[in-house]
Order: sequence, then structure tokens, then C-alpha cells
Amino acid sequence: MTQIEAIRCPNCGRFGERHHIAESNITRTQCPECDYLLVTCSLTGRVIEAYAPGLSTASIFLHSGLRAKSFPNVNFNTLF
Repeated sequence: MTQIEAIRCPNCGRFGERHHIAESNITRTQCPECDYLLVTCSLTGRVIEAYAPGLSTASIFLHSGLRAKSFPNVNFNTLF
């Protein structure tokens, strides 16, 4: 079963959608206005696919709620 909730886009602030897809443990956040897309695993929070015009890679990680300790080999200071 898929649940869809209306959200504010973390990229542009307009209305977007978050799809919780239980069958595949996927959460897809998307915005039709700015083409923002973030697909994460609902169980681990790991990013599967991401596209956000105007956002850096580090910003996408921050919006997804991931912590730097999940990526010990990434220097987040160089991503900002």
C-alpha cells in the first residue's frame, strides 16, 4: 500500500508530495514545481536516488535526516 502526504518542498518551499511505499520500503519525496526528487530506504534512511536543482550534495544529506557518522569516509566540510 502507498500512502501519499502533502509536504512543503525542502528545495523551493512549494507544495510537493511524499510517497511512502510499504511494499518496497521506499520513501519518495518529489516536487513538480522545481523537479526535486529524493528516494530513500524507509528502513535504513539511505539515499537511493536524489536530484535537487540548486542544492549541494551535503544539503541533500541534511534534508534526508542522515548523519555524518553513517558516512565515515566522507568529509562533509568539503561538500558545503
